[in-house]
Amino acid sequence: MAKNLPIIAYHIVFGAYGFWLPNDPRGSWSKYVWSKRLRPFGPATKNPDRYPDPQAEHDTPNRQVAKAALKYPPVVFSGEQALAVAMGFRSIISKTGMVVYAAAIMPDHVHVVVAQQRMFAETIGGYLKRAASRELRKAGLHPLKAYPLKGGRLPTPWEEEGWKVFLHTDEEVHAAIEYVDDNPPNAGLRPQNWSFVTPFDPA
Repeated sequence: MAKNLPIIAYHIVFGAYGFWLPNDPRGSWSKYVWSKRLRPFGPATKNPDRYPDPQAEHDTPNRQVAKAALKYPPVVFSGEQALAVAMGFRSIISKTGMVVYAAAIMPDHVHVVVAQQRMFAETIGGYLKRAASRELRKAGLHPLKAYPLKGGRLPTPWEEEGWKVFLHTDEEVHAAIEYVDDNPPNAGLRPQNWSFVTPFDPA
């Protein structure tokens, strides 16, 4: 059975700020709705038996009202901002020696397929988020630059949590890569080809 095999890669997904709310009817990773602004829209929808499904039907009007109640506007990256995110990724990937097999930087979330490399998936996601945030600020493209915090810091443009899928076989890695590569075209965007991506070689 595949799940008894060693983990050889991760499929990691993380959203831009406001992409996935803790009480999203499609499910979430949250046990509690910490934001008072979001509590009127229902309790957290964490379900340990069900992986949140971005394609599932949900109450779009209600979600838009909930997003309007957020502290900051939901982040939607422009093409220029997405390039800055990619530059941040490239920098930290080079510095840490990460091996990335696929990446899709979407307007409101990111997909990566990353080789298992003595780092938890959460650690990899954290590295990528922080590097992208640094590059966005450096380039003057931070999407929340109009909302400075004390000391001149800026709010993170990313959601705190994310998803991860453990990949145990070459077939699972290939399927994840195909899924990630297909994300932009399926959303009506151009295919993405990033210099920091290394082709998967089962050998």
